[in-house]
Amino acid sequence: MLILIAKSQKYINEYPNKYIGRLFIPDLQSKAEDTFDSNYIYGVDNGCFVEFKESKFRLLLEKIQGQDNCKFVCCPDVVGKFKETMELFDEWQPIIKETGQPVALVLQDGATKDNIPFDKFDSVFVGGTTEYKLGQEVRDIIKIAKQKNKWVHIGRVNSNKRINYCLRIGVDSIDGLSFSKFHKTHLPRGIALLKQESLLETWEQ
Repeated sequence: MLILIAKSQKYINEYPNKYIGRLFIPDLQSKAEDTFDSNYIYGVDNGCFVEFKESKFRLLLEKIQGQDNCKFVCCPDVVGKFKETMELFDEWQPIIKETGQPVALVLQDGATKDNIPFDKFDSVFVGGTTEYKLGQEVRDIIKIAKQKNKWVHIGRVNSNKRINYCLRIGVDSIDGLSFSKFHKTHLPRGIALLKQESLLETWEQ
């Protein structure tokens, strides 16, 4: 599992790419070419959790077109509202698909394994309220997504308890404000947990 941080590549380079990647957001896409030239994985969030800025998002889509190592590009969404999120997904899915990058459906409250179009997206970004994010419906979706070889990312993960939970359910990457804003303090803590998981996997093999 990777921790993706919303920082410039020069900060990300301080950490091993085995554990860390970059999270692009519309308000933080400077020197994107440094990330494209690196061996670091990255994903693209849409910024809707705070405020969707369409012009900046479209600029970011132009930058990533045809580039390597992208695992997901989030279709715009509405926090906590699945129906409205699906309306935006239907609008933006073909636009993002044109970039050649993996399209991510952002899960919001109300999304279940029975009402999401698995054949129309390549990755899953788990949003929604905390209750929904940690619920059985999301675990069911993640299980199917992994069976279909789709990348799974969960946002707003900061605590050790939440990291361990994501490791247990097979998540591929996470992000959290503490890791992006206070990376020197919190990333070593997060990486230590990921290293323990890697050691456990090696021992079990």
